[in-house]
Amino acid sequence: MTNVFLSFLETSIVISIIIVLLLLLTPVLNKRYAAKWKYWIWIVVALRLMIPLGGDGGQPIADRQPKREPLTSQETEKPSSDAPVEGPGRGRVVVEIPAQMTAPIVIQPEKTGGNISVLDIIAFVWVLGSLLFISVHLISYFHYKHQILKKGRIVKDKDILCPMIRLKRELHIGCTISVIEYPEAASPMMIGFFKHVLVLPKEQYHSEELFFILKHELIHLKRRDLWFKLLFVVANAVHWFNPLVWIMQKQAAVDMELSCDERVTKGTDYDTRKAYTETLLSTLHKKTAKKTGLTTEFYGGKQIMKKRFKNILTKKGKKNGVAVLICSTILAVSLGTLVGCSLIKENAEDESGSSGTKDIQSNDSPNDNNQTYEPSPEPDPGDNEYHANGDENDGQLPLSLEESYQAVLLNNGEFFSTDLQNKKINLTNIKEVVTDDDDITVTANKFAMIDLNNDGENEVILWLQINGVSDFGFEILRYQEGSVYGYTLFYRAFMDLKTDGTFIFSGGAADWGIGKLSFSGNEYTINKLYYCESRYDSDNELEVQYFSNGTPYSEEEFNDDVSRQEEKGNVSWYDVTTDNVRAVLGQ
Repeated sequence: MTNVFLSFLETSIVISIIIVLLLLLTPVLNKRYAAKWKYWIWIVVALRLMIPLGGDGGQPIADRQPKREPLTSQETEKPSSDAPVEGPGRGRVVVEIPAQMTAPIVIQPEKTGGNISVLDIIAFVWVLGSLLFISVHLISYFHYKHQILKKGRIVKDKDILCPMIRLKRELHIGCTISVIEYPEAASPMMIGFFKHVLVLPKEQYHSEELFFILKHELIHLKRRDLWFKLLFVVANAVHWFNPLVWIMQKQAAVDMELSCDERVTKGTDYDTRKAYTETLLSTLHKKTAKKTGLTTEFYGGKQIMKKRFKNILTKKGKKNGVAVLICSTILAVSLGTLVGCSLIKENAEDESGSSGTKDIQSNDSPNDNNQTYEPSPEPDPGDNEYHANGDENDGQLPLSLEESYQAVLLNNGEFFSTDLQNKKINLTNIKEVVTDDDDITVTANKFAMIDLNNDGENEVILWLQINGVSDFGFEILRYQEGSVYGYTLFYRAFMDLKTDGTFIFSGGAADWGIGKLSFSGNEYTINKLYYCESRYDSDNELEVQYFSNGTPYSEEEFNDDVSRQEEKGNVSWYDVTTDNVRAVLGQ
């Protein structure tokens, strides 16, 4: 068990290098290549993590040490060629060397008691952690599937089954698929490795939404994504001690969804892709129920959804990534072997260098191969390249709120986009928060200024337009500690803004309400004030519930609150011009 642990530990360390490289190259790979190629690279990496290869048939480094042969009695008695030859009559001195001094030295591992070493304990903890990890996932999966089969209702509606049959024929899927309606499902999903089940929440979908949902989940099935998710879970279980493998599993799940979206929208026009994003958007405001990692889910969380929207709306053609996949595969397979061979060679050299047959040279010998390392000079604090903060505004006071907003709106300054990991952008390249497609134009032609969260400081809201269509979304600029941060909201999440900072959010015909924003670092939250949510009761009837700050109340009271909301004053929107910016900001 110890040798197995050492083999996987070596593999984990080596493959971590590849994972780091892929994570660092993610922006470049996402821009140049379709997501499916990166997804396949993650699959190769996961397979490599499960197959510990080394430089000596997969044997761990600890067991690849060269064997030191003990000195024999003949070797110890052999005279040196440089020693003077005994002359006749000269006395001979015989020195007997004890056998213990010529026997090989065997280093015993540190014992903690009995015959168990510290390494044995570590290997035992590793096995225990792996079994616990995989057990939690499998128990969760089988329990969730049991609940679906027990509480779900088999769908026989021809409006659902007929489109699915047509899509199965189109995608060349011949296996049997059951469709079950499960009230506690967070979103549509595919579950089951052998007996496939398409799970649908108790929601009302129109024909276009249903088409996208069915096609998305059937593509997951055709590509055997459930099996690949199981591979990632098992790899994570074996390497649970490596945080980079946890990151790899999450990133692979994201790329799986991105590649599936690309397959669904392949060959479609912009309007179709936009309709597909609206179908995804309709799942954003649904309640998220408990879920398991061994399923495919149509909804993937707010941040992941933003990445998916950006990828879907990108029409720019991407390169074939076969070469990248092949190079990654070669690197993943060969890197461990090269490292193992290198270590074996070093160990062999060390052994030969430390054997008793090599003469020991003096430090003053002209043949001395020891290298002398001189310390690097200390960096000069006055050097411009040795500043902890490289900002050109070092030593200057930060701009005020009004000055910062004005600089951004007049395209003389930048802001940190929280949707792009705090990347600095300006209004010229604001398209980056939406898409990389060169055929799509994103502009911010209007702005408003209002205190959205009642903290005494105003935020600036930019109304984003895509190809002249003004119902895409908004970019909220917020001043924090001398810098401006941007938050991207989609149109249906931030409609009909009022002067008191309240607005309408919508996740469907019977899932909408009145909300207000709050901010915390790089995150924002839509605080639901008055809203309604839909669900299906035990009789399979649609039921709409109404809430006021989380407390149930009547439909009449909700309608009264909506009427009062409509009577509030609308926020004022201004064209983004120099005169308007200076007038509104008082500069």
